[in-house]
Amino acid sequence: MADEKEIQDNENTGAPVPPEDLLKRAPGEPSPKAEPRERAPQKPVIMDEVGRELNTKNENKERGSSIRTYEADVERVLKSKNESVSSMVLAEQKRREEESKKIQNLEKKKTSSNLRFWPILLASILVIGGIGAITYSFLLKPGASPEVREPLPEPIIFSNQELILETDTLKKREIIISLGEIRREYKGSLGSILNVFVTLGQQENRKVLSSTEFLNRIDANAPSSLIRNLSPLMMYGVHSFSGNPGFFIFKVKSFEPVFAKMLDWERDMFSDLGEILYENPNETLFGVSTSTERSVGNIVPFTDLVIKNKDARVLKNNEGNIVLLYAFPDRETLIITTNPSTFNEILNRLTAARFE
Repeated sequence: MADEKEIQDNENTGAPVPPEDLLKRAPGEPSPKAEPRERAPQKPVIMDEVGRELNTKNENKERGSSIRTYEADVERVLKSKNESVSSMVLAEQKRREEESKKIQNLEKKKTSSNLRFWPILLASILVIGGIGAITYSFLLKPGASPEVREPLPEPIIFSNQELILETDTLKKREIIISLGEIRREYKGSLGSILNVFVTLGQQENRKVLSSTEFLNRIDANAPSSLIRNLSPLMMYGVHSFSGNPGFFIFKVKSFEPVFAKMLDWERDMFSDLGEILYENPNETLFGVSTSTERSVGNIVPFTDLVIKNKDARVLKNNEGNIVLLYAFPDRETLIITTNPSTFNEILNRLTAARFE
């Protein structure tokens, strides 16, 4: 009974009885007293009005606070760097201001480069314009010009060179003298042809004189019916040959009246055209000086001559040399020149022009 009481006491004290003591203890020997163990203090259970434990809720809150979230991380970063939303806004504004300053600097550089470009361009234009003005004033002369600058009609025959004689301010004698000077001063290669455009008017109003206009300007004594039946197209040229003989080519509208009236013009033809075409227009023809006697046709008549299978009418000097001739190679063309060699060259070029 004593043992059972001891066991109960141990149970009441809450101290366990080692098994070894139970085996070693003799019957009737009292068991040693076990020292009581301290129990961990238990938290008081606090109940809310509906009977739920509040301690459990608080513990859950403490456990829940240990869970990491993105928002909490951001908040910690901001706190660690001592930054706020307002400081981020200020930083963004500062960045934009710096970018704006960079853009303004670039625009200033562009503006300054443009300001340097335009003066250079203007100076270049002025230099080029000055060079052009100097070239024009020194190289181009008024009057007869060695270059064709305006669109001009195609010559009746091929020419190696072309020249313009402007006659706006020239009188009859001045036109004749100018054409004679062009003929004498022509320095083309042997056998070449110079085409002289006799013009009236300036720039866009300039035009080549027609047959009628030219004969009227030099006050030729050709019959009016002959002039009326000539086509507007004509050509005055110079043949680079012995004495640089000149020549006229007229296109004919009606052959019969022109052919008939040419016989009438023979009387004054050398006086009208000799100074323009012939090397020595003051030469004596059978004892009559053409400088003192205007009309020589009544004293020294033209004669017939066949040149390169073409019927021609020729005028000769005291030595029997031809000084003027004219012929119709076809019913639409009249040639007036001073020697058979030039006449042959014109025929050859007329033939070549037909096959072009």
